[in-house]
Amino acid sequence: YPPKADVRLTGSAATCYRLTLSKGVPLVTHTLPLAVGRGKSRTINVQLTDGTAIAHEAQVPGDWKGDVIQVDVPKCPRPVAVCISDAVEYEEPVESLAIPSGVTGRIATVGEVDRYPIKATKDVTYVFKVEAAVVGSALDPVLAIEDGASKELANNDDVAHRFDPELTWKAPADGDFAVTVRSRFRKQCGAEFFYRLQSGIAKPETLVTAAADNVVLKAGEKVELALNITRHHGHAGALTIEADGLPEGVRLAPAEIPADSKGEWKLTFESTNESVEPGCLPMRLRYRESGSSDLPFTTIEYSLKGTNADAGEMLINATAELWLILAKKK
Repeated sequence: YPPKADVRLTGSAATCYRLTLSKGVPLVTHTLPLAVGRGKSRTINVQLTDGTAIAHEAQVPGDWKGDVIQVDVPKCPRPVAVCISDAVEYEEPVESLAIPSGVTGRIATVGEVDRYPIKATKDVTYVFKVEAAVVGSALDPVLAIEDGASKELANNDDVAHRFDPELTWKAPADGDFAVTVRSRFRKQCGAEFFYRLQSGIAKPETLVTAAADNVVLKAGEKVELALNITRHHGHAGALTIEADGLPEGVRLAPAEIPADSKGEWKLTFESTNESVEPGCLPMRLRYRESGSSDLPFTTIEYSLKGTNADAGEMLINATAELWLILAKKK
């Protein structure tokens, strides 16, 4: 797995469909805009399956914790789900796109290319993402960056077998640039070809994954678990590791990944109990930047796909359930 073929019988979070069963009552397909700012009030147009729309004033409380809110809209048989954003939200056309922000657009005519001007700062890394398939749009979008002379500098179509594109781009100079969105297929256009463009500045971060889903620890001995450390966008801080599910007499040593460490790093489990009871215990490992007690922990996962990036999406791509296998000392 996967088969050596050009056709991939795989799915993803963006490979979604909608089955509509009704007795002639129009149902909600989506809203325009596709998101509303947290703590904001905004008129949304609720799009229905019969091609009509209902205008409604949606209010999002500033203390709302979730990313989606259910809004009661008159004439709709059930509450309408509205996405919540913590950035500025626009609707096309936009004269100048602030970063971070989100913008709802639509490819309405044949060959249309939507351009969003931005002002970039040299050596700053930006992240752009288009949501289309994942929100039920028929659009297969292409995302690109252009300079002031409309010369294309970077583009992306699909990411990891998903139709919705993403771009991480480092500005080569201070100045005016543009983010563009178009359809992969020139004649694709119309009301159902909508999208949301998200833009932001890349955050320094580190991803830690486990190279195995279990370790075998003998009584009174030590065993190592290899961790893979991938740093992004200049993150170099030390990381503190904690474990949930370790029995009495088992500890981590060391429990901190040194600053600037990357690639493979060994985490040691040590048994201080010479008479441990054999068994298999579930455990979880988590990490966060050292000295940042206000930041949440991130769970360390083991990839069930292994190193084969071409495997596509599986039913379960990764697991956070790791196993500590305790054994008697021979």
